[in-house]
Amino acid sequence: LTLCHNAHNQLCDSAAPAEAKWGGLSAWGREVVRECNRLGILPDCSHASDDTFYNLLEVSEHPIVASHSSCRALCPHKRNMSDEMIRSLASSGGVMQINFYPCFIDPDFRDERFAALCDEYEKYQELYRSDLYNEVYRERYFELRSRMNAYPAPSVQRVVEHIDHAVQLVGAEHVGLGSDFDGIEVAPEGLRDISAYPAVSSALRAKGYSEDDIAGIMGGNFLRLLK
Repeated sequence: LTLCHNAHNQLCDSAAPAEAKWGGLSAWGREVVRECNRLGILPDCSHASDDTFYNLLEVSEHPIVASHSSCRALCPHKRNMSDEMIRSLASSGGVMQINFYPCFIDPDFRDERFAALCDEYEKYQELYRSDLYNEVYRERYFELRSRMNAYPAPSVQRVVEHIDHAVQLVGAEHVGLGSDFDGIEVAPEGLRDISAYPAVSSALRAKGYSEDDIAGIMGGNFLRLLK
């Protein structure tokens, strides 16, 4: 259960807004986390504010996951996790899964040209969803989607740098892949879709990672946490 998206809700504060609403988890949010523990539902801190993250660790009796967050030390975005947060997550037994979104892995990625293209893409995405039979909306949406899919982006090596940073902090058993392919407009060069996952394992192998560590990062660690 991901507690929030890009806005505050009844459960907690999100990382996106500038001003806090609850100062972390709300009273009802704390009840929901306890109920998740009782039912065997895995709480997810991605998208949550820093205060929500620390409240979640206080309340949850079981490990939590950051399903799609990257390292703030390498890219200072508020959607990412600080080294202290990564260590705290691992100390609880949790797993951090690296997000592939270029804006979250490379501080130099976003520019005015990309921002304008992204805004137009999101505009026509909403228009197309509102009227699936409108040919103008459909053609423009797919044209923009193709441009977004091919937009120059950081390479797969930048993803591996985030993986390696987290591993150096807390060990490979607490790190995984949280691509966010279903939610991002642009993916890294050499890692445009899931068919390119072998590029990640190959890069980790080249850095001297063991096969057991690679298997854990590629999915085993998250499966262990779910179990």
